[in-house]
Amino acid sequence: MPLHCFRSSYPDHKEGEDPDETEDLPSGKTLEYDDETMELILPSGARVGHRSLMRYYKQRFGLSRAVAVAKNQKAVGRVLQQYRALGWTGSTGAALMRQRDMQYVQRMKAKWMLKTGMQNNAIRQKHFRPQVLF
Repeated sequence: MPLHCFRSSYPDHKEGEDPDETEDLPSGKTLEYDDETMELILPSGARVGHRSLMRYYKQRFGLSRAVAVAKNQKAVGRVLQQYRALGWTGSTGAALMRQRDMQYVQRMKAKWMLKTGMQNNAIRQKHFRPQVLF
């Protein structure tokens, strides 16, 4: 017995029993381990990954939009034909250009605001200046 053995203080300890023995799961309930992906597959089918890969398990990617559009390409085409038959023309060239111009202006404004904020940031000042002058 090791120097600091507290097994006898455990409520479920039985004398002469080896605590290192693993309990067998009931038949039909097996755990599988995949060495390649470092995943433990539980009997319920859930997968438990290694803690070092947690950052990848936490990532949530949306559904691939290209695949969704490709599946319904014919249906989308039929709906567009019906809309065009009713007189809908969609975004015209001028409206589309105006929208792109507005997006460009918004991007430039955001860049300018970031640049101005960084230039005026008090943390970046070279020398200490008292903030309150009495």
